[in-house]
Amino acid sequence: MFRLVFEVTSSNDEAVLYSDPRDGAYRHHKTFKRGSRITVPEHVGLSVELPVDCLLDGETA
Repeated sequence: MFRLVFEVTSSNDEAVLYSDPRDGAYRHHKTFKRGSRITVPEHVGLSVELPVDCLLDGETA
């Protein structure tokens, strides 16, 4: 089992992917800026890419 959390902050024009929860906190995070694509970490076992612009603008891909 795995858990990922996306935090999208339009005021900062960025999205943050949090993973690996332990003891009430996420041990890993990665920030993605507008114009880039969020990629799910390989250890999850699937390939997913999300355009940050679509998340920030509330659009569907």
